[in-house]
Amino acid sequence: MSLLAISVSPSSGGSRVSSFTASDPTHQRLLTIFQKIQTGMTLSSDEMSFLTATSKFSPSTGEWLGSFVRTPTDDASVKEIDALSQRVLRREITSTATLDQVEQTLVAKDSLTKKETAALARLIQSCLTRGGSFAEVLDGFKRVQGRDPKRGELIDLVNQFNREALPKPTQAGAVACRTTVFDIPEENPIYDPHSVLEIRYDQSGFLEIIEGPVAPMDLSSRQTLTTAQRQEMHQLYHSLADSAYYNNLGEFLEFMSHCRRERETNPDLSLREAYASYHPDLGQVFDKYQSGTCILLATKFSQEASKRGVEMQCVGKQTLNDWTGIPIPGSEMKWNDLTKETYGADHTDVVCIYDDGARPDAVMEFQCSFEGKEDVREWRSVDRYFQLGRGCNIDSQYLPNKILDCGTIGKARLQGRFDLIPKN
Repeated sequence: MSLLAISVSPSSGGSRVSSFTASDPTHQRLLTIFQKIQTGMTLSSDEMSFLTATSKFSPSTGEWLGSFVRTPTDDASVKEIDALSQRVLRREITSTATLDQVEQTLVAKDSLTKKETAALARLIQSCLTRGGSFAEVLDGFKRVQGRDPKRGELIDLVNQFNREALPKPTQAGAVACRTTVFDIPEENPIYDPHSVLEIRYDQSGFLEIIEGPVAPMDLSSRQTLTTAQRQEMHQLYHSLADSAYYNNLGEFLEFMSHCRRERETNPDLSLREAYASYHPDLGQVFDKYQSGTCILLATKFSQEASKRGVEMQCVGKQTLNDWTGIPIPGSEMKWNDLTKETYGADHTDVVCIYDDGARPDAVMEFQCSFEGKEDVREWRSVDRYFQLGRGCNIDSQYLPNKILDCGTIGKARLQGRFDLIPKN
């Protein structure tokens, strides 16, 4: 049986390696070492020496002579393993595909020849070349360009690093490095060219760019959804949105309730101090009033989807409406200060990017507009979502933000809409 004669597609289930027990101790130790690589752990010197020793294969005299008479039974499988090693070394496949394909190869069969075992050890060694330090990548860019990267350049650097370097789940939450960006305000008015951005490992071990409560929208597809799951998401959205109505006062009432509660223990509490300690759960606010604004519905829907194992992104969208326009009759001038406070979230959509087996980066978009069935749209690719759904091509410099902390953005919207707290 060929070690690669099985489907090679992104895994949506648990680790195959952890549920597979090899009968041969050497094979089992290779599996254990690969599990450490999967989680981003550093191998010990003993494990590195074991890989080096195992990767070497010297045929016996009888095997060597026999190879001139007949083709060894493991010849084809070893060539396939070595070919995959070369693809990994040449970075021809993504980091996610690398882990998935190597994992499938390791558990494809239990009974291995010594030559196949050596090839598997070399395959694991090839994975170790897909490491690296993003801080070094960033320093190299700055050295060559003589400046900090622009926002779009930084996004491209991070995306390329995520594509090539294996994820490190054990580093989730850790900061890889920090940097400022070289953006011209007139060119990209909602971003502060003096802010310090964090490049941090997310829960899956990939890097993301953090700017306070937001990060650039993630265009990668790291989940596989069935037709039943997609239908479930449609039903879930309509169960929340169809019976709800637009209400922009609930957020204000919740803040006033918070202010009253705080003043029960601290009568001298100022409005500014109450605002500083306020951090709403927008999903709970939606539950309480069974109504709300786009960001309340988006938060509640994404929370419920996550409980069902489907990851969504709350994505900001810049738009001109009654809240973001300057209040001059007949004027179509935009109030960019509010847009800047909310990091571009004049409106909030929910976006789900997924692999459906035929389309690797299909998109479901939930517009959260309280306007009915047309709220849900599907696109066959991320490109089509941007071109037809957002009316533009993908441009890293102007990539919209996904909201990491909806409560903070909700606070910023509250202040901007009701002018609650004087800035000075």
